[in-house]
Amino acid sequence: MGFSSSAPEKKNVPPKLYAINEEEYQNSQIISKSTNETAMQTNMEYPCKALADKNQIEVYNEVFFLHPDLEGLIWIADGKFKNINIETSELGSPYFHFKYSFFEEPSAIHTDLPFVFVEDIYSVNRPPYWPTYGRLTNEQRYVYLKMLANPYDINIDIGFVFILYYGLERHLFGDKYIQAARVINKLREVHKNKSFQAYSADALLISSVLHRNSAIFNQLTFDSNAKPEIFFFMKAATKTPVTAFEIVNYAKAFGFTNNRYIKEDSELFTTTVSNYIDAKYGSANIDISAFLTPSLSKTYTLALANISIGQEHINIPNLFDTPFKQFGRELLQSAHNAIKDSRKKTSKIVSLN
Repeated sequence: MGFSSSAPEKKNVPPKLYAINEEEYQNSQIISKSTNETAMQTNMEYPCKALADKNQIEVYNEVFFLHPDLEGLIWIADGKFKNINIETSELGSPYFHFKYSFFEEPSAIHTDLPFVFVEDIYSVNRPPYWPTYGRLTNEQRYVYLKMLANPYDINIDIGFVFILYYGLERHLFGDKYIQAARVINKLREVHKNKSFQAYSADALLISSVLHRNSAIFNQLTFDSNAKPEIFFFMKAATKTPVTAFEIVNYAKAFGFTNNRYIKEDSELFTTTVSNYIDAKYGSANIDISAFLTPSLSKTYTLALANISIGQEHINIPNLFDTPFKQFGRELLQSAHNAIKDSRKKTSKIVSLN
């Protein structure tokens, strides 16, 4: 039957369970499954009641359990546990500024919107482009709420993951940024969608500068989807040393196109670059923060997925408008020449023998 404004009578409401450890988490899933089967037999729609305690969403005749990683990270649009207020503020660092808005949050759970139980969550149609919780169908809302128990399910459609990510991205600019970054990095390990990888890399990198916390940057799983302008800007802004591997990986960004030896033996090429850095700076890695100056031009390189934050694009200084680009190209060319000379000498010795 259709959703009614009058709430159905609460019968057989399961006890409040808390997935504190793996055993309790598995038990909670068994109980939740049993409750699902009972509710599906009645074929009813139920309005979400409220976010209860630490890691569950309590619903009429149903309990949706949150993965322990998501504790305190779910946004609620209304009701007793509402944690969203309309406001706008300015955020920034010495290198950039942007507006942070709370006018809307696409991941926020609206407690007055119904859902419909489905037996096979993988059979439900995928969410629309730029999905939000509010625009999901009743069946899709059920899938999303179930996903919150295990957002690391590799089989879940990326559209549902993006809804969760929108809220996590917002947390990257607030006081729960470390917890949110940890979850995002775990999601990146499982969900390899290119758009998700690119957006999340951008947001994690900018968060590390905003909070002046290199730990976020260091936890980021290296991904070639990260734009070189952003990647090296964050390295410089957080004073995180650049490695030879990173310079070689971004060789094209330095204008180095003769990648013959990189393709043939990338390990040897990287080692050669590292040796040049060590010989010149006394370390295998190098701090490039000196290249980052206030006079640098700014260019758009950052894109946020959650456009409700208020600013989709953020302008940051471009290190590739500085001698840094030439510095990297010279390192790469020196390594190329060294390997080329070494092979010539080896070839002569072989021919003499």
